[in-house]
Amino acid sequence: MRRVTEIPYEPHRYVDELPNTAWANALVWDSRVRAGDEDALALARDLGLGSASLSGPDRIDALLYGVALGVAALPDRKAQEKAIVAVFGSHGMRDVHALFEAIGGDPLVDDEDRAAYLQERILGRVEWGQHNDVDVAWLRAKAAATVTDVDFLQMVPFQGDETEVTELDRRVVRARREHRCYLTGLPIAVGERHMVLREVAEGKFTTTRHSAVAAWFEAHAGVPAERLIPAEPIDTRRAA
Repeated sequence: MRRVTEIPYEPHRYVDELPNTAWANALVWDSRVRAGDEDALALARDLGLGSASLSGPDRIDALLYGVALGVAALPDRKAQEKAIVAVFGSHGMRDVHALFEAIGGDPLVDDEDRAAYLQERILGRVEWGQHNDVDVAWLRAKAAATVTDVDFLQMVPFQGDETEVTELDRRVVRARREHRCYLTGLPIAVGERHMVLREVAEGKFTTTRHSAVAAWFEAHAGVPAERLIPAEPIDTRRAA
């Protein structure tokens, strides 16, 4: 299984950002190299990886760096994309490209910019539906640390909805039992701050609850919070 740190992306490793399918495909390709598959060995040599396979739990981490550097040295974009598909598959092509760019530029950026670029990539994965549970855990931690009561109270959860609605009450509370965020589908744990919104919609009384993550998305993300549904479950990250 993939290694997941207790605090999401701390310490940061680019391999932890790989989509689950890309990570699994890389593990399969690495197994083919170790088994002596001629096509896999030929690509490994073209990428400057040699014929030796990495060992230990971090081999895909090192493989990602090696392939990123090897792909950058290939003569044209067609050869680069063919190599990426061979190792990581086509499903996560966009995210693999983004990680390769980040790896190439990493020595030139400071910690503040590195954190900003990480957030940008996470939001990109959310927008494209490629996020996983580590991304969601990072977003939950970010929201818990930054969202204020003002952020909650300024939310417009149903912007663009033409339903006739009269708002009765909105307030920030702490959950006394587990609830579910209306916009993100994420659980709201006991003790977690969230906003309760009470309205009359087309003659019916409604109560919805909105998590800090939903408030953070509206205040800071520029991506609809609803894109968090569904996320790739972490327990699917298994070796093929």
